[in-house]
Amino acid sequence: LCYLLIGGISLQNQKGNFLMQALLALTLVFAFMPFFASKLSRRDMSAQMYAATEQIETVYDATRNFLREEKENLPYKKQELSGGTFVSTLESYGLPVGFIPQTSLGQELSLVIDKNEDGIISYLKISGGNLSKMQIAELAHRIGFYAEIKNKDIYYSIEGYLFPDSY
Repeated sequence: LCYLLIGGISLQNQKGNFLMQALLALTLVFAFMPFFASKLSRRDMSAQMYAATEQIETVYDATRNFLREEKENLPYKKQELSGGTFVSTLESYGLPVGFIPQTSLGQELSLVIDKNEDGIISYLKISGGNLSKMQIAELAHRIGFYAEIKNKDIYYSIEGYLFPDSY
């Protein structure tokens, strides 16, 4: 009889302990969930930044090839290539077939070429998207030395030419 009473009390305590452990586990999950979500979000943004940088480098290489081969045939004026014109112009110079001129971060890509008597000034204009100023700065840093931020747009110089004072 005593053994059953002690066993019954012991079993009741175990049920209470299990409930307490379950509540503690749920509390820990809810307490640390924001930290895990934040870490996963940072990883996702980092992966998107990497993908955007790779897209921009692909466009950069195709643009350098285009300028190297077509610099004599370019008209003496400022022109901006974007959308379908951008893709169709650069496809034969190394841009993948079916390339979409938009980064994984939602920014539009366009090529600006200004040919005058002094030479050619060319740069990629990376604009739009829904990035914070810090994210834009990080993307510009990842792109490289010749990237410059102006009015939430990134300008990436081709062939190392310096940017004009006004775009």
